[in-house]
Amino acid sequence: MNQGQQQISPNDHQQQNDNQGQNNGQYQNTAIPENEIIHIHMVCHSHQDVGWLMTPENYYNYKVKQIITSVVKVLITDTTKKFSQTEIYYFEKWYHEQDEATRKQVKQLISEGRLEFINGGWVSNDEACPTYEEIIINFMTGHSFLMKEFGISTKIAWHPDSFGHSAATPDLMLDLGMEAIFFARVDEELKNYFKNNQSLEFYWKPKLQGPNGQYQNQRGLFTHVMHQGYDGGCGFNILTDLDNEAYLQSSNKRLIQEFKVQMHQYITCIEQYAVHYKTKHILFTLGTDFAFQFAHTTYKYIDELVSLFEKSPSGKAFSFKYSTVREYLDAIVLEQKTQDFEWPVYEYDFFPYNGNFQSHYWTGFYSSRPNFKQLIRYTSTQTFLSNQIYVVNYFLESKSDTDRINTQKSMTQARLINQQLATLMHHDTITGTSPQRIIIEEQLSLSLRLSDNSYILVQIIKSLVQLGSGILIDDLMHCLYYIDQRKICPAQMIKEDLLYFVVYNPSLQIQDHIHLTRGNSNFNAFVFGENHNMEPVESEKFCYSNEDFFKECDIYIYQEVYPFRYALIMLQKAPDTNNEIEGLGFGDYEPIFNETMLEEEGDSVGYNYSDQCDPKILFIQNKIIRLEVIKCTEHAIQFNYIRFQDDIEHKFEFEFRYYLPVFNGRKKNSGLYVFKTEDQDSRPYDHRLTGIEAFRGELVERIIINFKQLNGEISQIKISLDNDETDELEFDVFMARIDRKEFSKGKEVTINWRSIDIDNQGIFYTDANSYKIVKRDIERDTYRSYLSAETKLSSPQKYFYPVTSGMFIEDVQQKNFMVVMNDRCQGGSVYKQGRLEYLLNRYGVTTDELGLNEGMNDLTSDYTGPNITAQFWLSFPVNKEQVFRKIFMRHALNQNMPIILYSKIFTTLYRLKDNEGFDINHKISHKFRAMVNKYEILDAKIIPDENMRDFFFRVTRFSQSIKLPKDFVDQMFMQATGQQFVQLKHIRQVKLAGELIFDKYEQQDTPYLAVELYKLVV
Repeated sequence: MNQGQQQISPNDHQQQNDNQGQNNGQYQNTAIPENEIIHIHMVCHSHQDVGWLMTPENYYNYKVKQIITSVVKVLITDTTKKFSQTEIYYFEKWYHEQDEATRKQVKQLISEGRLEFINGGWVSNDEACPTYEEIIINFMTGHSFLMKEFGISTKIAWHPDSFGHSAATPDLMLDLGMEAIFFARVDEELKNYFKNNQSLEFYWKPKLQGPNGQYQNQRGLFTHVMHQGYDGGCGFNILTDLDNEAYLQSSNKRLIQEFKVQMHQYITCIEQYAVHYKTKHILFTLGTDFAFQFAHTTYKYIDELVSLFEKSPSGKAFSFKYSTVREYLDAIVLEQKTQDFEWPVYEYDFFPYNGNFQSHYWTGFYSSRPNFKQLIRYTSTQTFLSNQIYVVNYFLESKSDTDRINTQKSMTQARLINQQLATLMHHDTITGTSPQRIIIEEQLSLSLRLSDNSYILVQIIKSLVQLGSGILIDDLMHCLYYIDQRKICPAQMIKEDLLYFVVYNPSLQIQDHIHLTRGNSNFNAFVFGENHNMEPVESEKFCYSNEDFFKECDIYIYQEVYPFRYALIMLQKAPDTNNEIEGLGFGDYEPIFNETMLEEEGDSVGYNYSDQCDPKILFIQNKIIRLEVIKCTEHAIQFNYIRFQDDIEHKFEFEFRYYLPVFNGRKKNSGLYVFKTEDQDSRPYDHRLTGIEAFRGELVERIIINFKQLNGEISQIKISLDNDETDELEFDVFMARIDRKEFSKGKEVTINWRSIDIDNQGIFYTDANSYKIVKRDIERDTYRSYLSAETKLSSPQKYFYPVTSGMFIEDVQQKNFMVVMNDRCQGGSVYKQGRLEYLLNRYGVTTDELGLNEGMNDLTSDYTGPNITAQFWLSFPVNKEQVFRKIFMRHALNQNMPIILYSKIFTTLYRLKDNEGFDINHKISHKFRAMVNKYEILDAKIIPDENMRDFFFRVTRFSQSIKLPKDFVDQMFMQATGQQFVQLKHIRQVKLAGELIFDKYEQQDTPYLAVELYKLVV
């Protein structure tokens, strides 16, 4: 398709003058030339949410099974009918329930092009909250089924219901093998702007940010914006979610009578519809949520509507046909070539989405149900780790004479956990926009899947340790994370005199220490060494009172764990040992709460912290940086960050703040989808500082901060600085649940880092799906002439964007940077000068009237609100390239957290003489590490097919400046699987969905972060 140079530039200053007459987004009408035939492509579809108001299983049993059965029956008996199916999750389930005769008929419908698959993902994924790896696994899972059963691969993306669209989507879809995308949700004023400019179809080439500044991908993704929603247009209303066929028939009869009476109105509508597109072909998406439960009745209704047009003299200008999305796309491409015009180009993303009501910004779902989002990210790490270990086990058992029990089980588990992760990417699941009862069922289902998966992992790792070290560990337990709990290991807190740990590193990066948690410090640490004995190992213990007022000790054991290898650790009780790192500072202030405690700047009037917050005492440092506490108030702490190399200082302030959500005001309310406030700025959070202590060890240093709420609950922040090679500060945050009695109308709680030095001039940058970096501008709406005056009003909620890895600001004049990275999807903003804020927790009782009759009222198992645990990383990089490297490396590390297992029983066996080609736990060579650095590889992951016959190897690189040789792909695969030699038939680079093979090495059109997928046939 011809990619034109005409720019759709609603942000462009020139466009501000050119379009002044367009009445703030109200679209204009133009007559169709006489004697011109408009070809109307009727694409029948059913939007089948994989979970929303019901669980996926209930939707299938009560609706979708009937839909697919009914549609296929009509297609078999009526060769004029066609249908487009999206959700593979449902179709795979239905297809495997059919007999061979029905499957044969389905294959015939597909070969005839009358049953079309669009998108091909396991589900229709959200575009805001998933990472690129999670989106890829969604498409790989769905496309694998289509290729295996039908030998097809879809090339058209279909995202009609996503709540906004990401700047990462065009590149990602193209890399997946897509050539076009169709979607519906675009701000109404922007959509009217598109209509007036015949720009509802365009090439999408977002402006992105690279280490050297702005760039634009030259490939572009052809994009179609649906004229209205995804539920038809101009009266062709396909009724949704009706389980009673008699009622559906009577409703359709009523609609047909309305058509007869108002025929001229509907004809005029189609004429107006058509002039908004450049070709004589228009798309009618005939379908909506769970439509076509009674396909025969629905198709009959459509036929009757078409007949009314054909009988009307004015309707002769229209040619109706049952069509598919592929047929429509081919038709407009052909006409574009014939008419020799160029498609316009769009250069931005579609966040945040403002829809349904005035100033109703869908920015809340970026952060809704934060602990569920954390559980999903944890599931993501466990899925990729499991895939890798299952492949290691496959090679281990393939060379063994024993039964391949673990291989059979792991094949099943790999398929199930990949499907589970893909299912979580649905746009009503990862977003947290399903009712709480559904979310709870999803949590239970997910916990069971992780538990089943854990059982197989434990068996395999026991075998690996026995083979690699000659050690038998019985009663091995996996440190699993459960929702609403802190991620500590072992689970709180086992009182044993002797414990053994296996720590496996799934990352391509060396893990330089092991972090465990115990209830005391009276023990010594040992590591199983190369001489096959337990040897003492250096450790440091940081003990403090936790949020529940119990003693807790974080143990840092300084044992490197090499990529794709494990370490064996022993903790042995030593009553006379007490080498805790001493805390310096204060930790016993009891705050007074009353109405006069707050002054305008949040300064303390109830307690004088000036003597306590002494930078000579409250500091941590390594060889690269020093962090000092230089000022405290009851709500905020000011730090000085000093880089020794250039003697540069950066001052910043850390605090929690909150917005009051709209509560029955003049506008529609906040809810799970929508964050909305009438505040023009956030307020200091209503807790008080009770203590700050600094702990300075030899290899780790830490500052611990405690705040107390009126109800006595404690929030705790642990700021850690590791080793001498980093300038990053880790913020390990425990945020106490919102006091719902005190704030019954709700709170939108943010966590904030405010630079005192950096003038960012309203500009900040966010990642997009951990795949791209996008520039954000607080002044953006002043350039958009088509917006109404009310839409242009400034408000905090419209400047929040989805952040999955990090955001940063820069001072262009001073060349200073500040970056804060996070551990899950959250709404992020720099609405106020220099202040990076993440929306951390949400509570409210109102609904935003978008389909759910409940507010942001998460409850835990004890019927209270959730405590929030989260991690953030702060740095002041020296240049923009370092910012980019930090964001993407941090994401790779977060996606590869080590797996930790523990036991009370440990038996040394004889050393195995022959490992039969395995190199389970030898150190990675310096030469291999040098090659990883040379090719700038951040991450490498193995993804098996469901039969363990072929293996996909996904490689993430910071740069593709040097071609990656296939023999090094082979080397990485061997390292990851513990093999000394693997006989590979071939290694082929494929599209990211896994099926389309490149003829030659494919270099992506990007200055940074390239993701390559290789198919390895053993």
